[in-house]
Amino acid sequence: MGKSKKTDSGEEAPAPKKAKGGGVGIVGWILLALLVPAGVMTLNCARSWNAVATRERKLAEEMNQLTTRNAQLAPFFDVFKERNYQICNRTADTITVNWLAAAYAEGDQIKLFESSRCTAWKPVVLAVGETRFVTLSSAQEGCNWNGNVMYFAIAYTRESAEQTTFFEDVEVFRGFERECHNIQ
Repeated sequence: MGKSKKTDSGEEAPAPKKAKGGGVGIVGWILLALLVPAGVMTLNCARSWNAVATRERKLAEEMNQLTTRNAQLAPFFDVFKERNYQICNRTADTITVNWLAAAYAEGDQIKLFESSRCTAWKPVVLAVGETRFVTLSSAQEGCNWNGNVMYFAIAYTRESAEQTTFFEDVEVFRGFERECHNIQ
């Protein structure tokens, strides 16, 4: 049997009993085996969540910067918004457009139309109250213009029965009243 020990009084103490059931058991080993993958998965999920949270913070910061920048640039948007150039004669006289230049965008490039370079350009005559879109279709290089405009310069005459007056105008085309350059 098991060994017994003597106590100080000389009596023999009973031998310690062995544990029944073998300790941890099969359920304990299964739980222990599942604990390792669950811990690894938890760690990986935490890393992924942290990476996503960091990326989300960076994107939110970038969005705030872009929103602020857009708010600063908003007044310039109207300047660069292209419109079709239209002239409206609001005078009591005949208007003759002798020369016209326009800056416009074509794709990602800014182009310049300048009527004095184009042999196909003919002065545009507007009767009293007439409205006209101005364009030019030509095979000549730089002279095929669809009427889009950001900035323009114009030289025209106002012809009445008494006199002819010469005018020049250089402006940003904002469409003015009803998308028309009103000559008054």
